[in-house]
Amino acid sequence: MATQRPLPLSRRWLLLGLGLPALAGSYGAFAAWRQDRAEAPDEAQDICRVAPLQAWTPALGRDPLAARLPPPEARCPVCGMYPARQPRWACQLIYRDGAAHFFDAALDLLLYLQDPGRHAPGYGRPDIARLYLADASAPGVAWLPADSSTLILDSAWPPAASTPMRRGALPAFPDAAQARRVQAAHGGELWPWQRLQALPPAQWPPSLRALGPRHVHAVR
Repeated sequence: MATQRPLPLSRRWLLLGLGLPALAGSYGAFAAWRQDRAEAPDEAQDICRVAPLQAWTPALGRDPLAARLPPPEARCPVCGMYPARQPRWACQLIYRDGAAHFFDAALDLLLYLQDPGRHAPGYGRPDIARLYLADASAPGVAWLPADSSTLILDSAWPPAASTPMRRGALPAFPDAAQARRVQAAHGGELWPWQRLQALPPAQWPPSLRALGPRHVHAVR
């Protein structure tokens, strides 16, 4: 059997030089992958954590459970947006001690209610005193109790196109008669708040289930 002769030193250096760039490229790709993994948020934690409760103070009025305007610094605890920037679509949840969270749209309030303690440690459903939605029929900023409101989903009502979420708009009306008039002119489905709130997310209408990743993770 013939003995295999070793490669000349010059050829070995040449092959080594050709292989180093490929090795460096592979290491660079691996390092980038590791960095992306390190920076990617944990899906289970993909939720806004920078939305502290807004405490009640006497300067807000005599009733700590009354609806109030969202302060400029308040952030939606579900998506991180600033409800004060579009107060005509904002919603709010007030706990029995007067502390409040504000939401940029009714959709995020629904998601919050799936697990209030996740967004406000130390609080739970029994601590919730009031829920308020923005009154879509009012000419300015006005609030109505969520439990007695009727919402319209998937209508072509022009103001609904300007909601902060851009989809899944849920304009709220103080009674079903007003909501039916808007529905007759612009279509959509009527949903009493109490009925929609009672459903688990898996049973929501398709347009509400088809949400972005942040919202999907928020209800896991």
